[in-house]
Amino acid sequence: MDYLRGVVHLEKVHLENLPVPTPGPAWDAESHERVEGWVAQLPLHEREAFALIHLEGLSLRAAAPLLGCSHETARVRFNRARGLMEGILLRFLAWEGRQ
Repeated sequence: MDYLRGVVHLEKVHLENLPVPTPGPAWDAESHERVEGWVAQLPLHEREAFALIHLEGLSLRAAAPLLGCSHETARVRFNRARGLMEGILLRFLAWEGRQ
């Protein structure tokens, strides 16, 4: 607990507790592990925002108190996370294209 701010910080996003899409031709265990690895590469604040807003489906206003920030700061962190994830995905796709 951060007693100065009075909020609990999420130390680690536990992706294993989140729902997993049904495996199929486009989604398998290897794909899930790959995405988990990409999310783990995000800086802590961005990872927390991404997990709460994108993976758990919370609104910015609902996620902000859990993140210990305003909804505007939560929005900035989430947008940064999306941009970082996009970059990771584009690099992966470029690498896959060379294989």
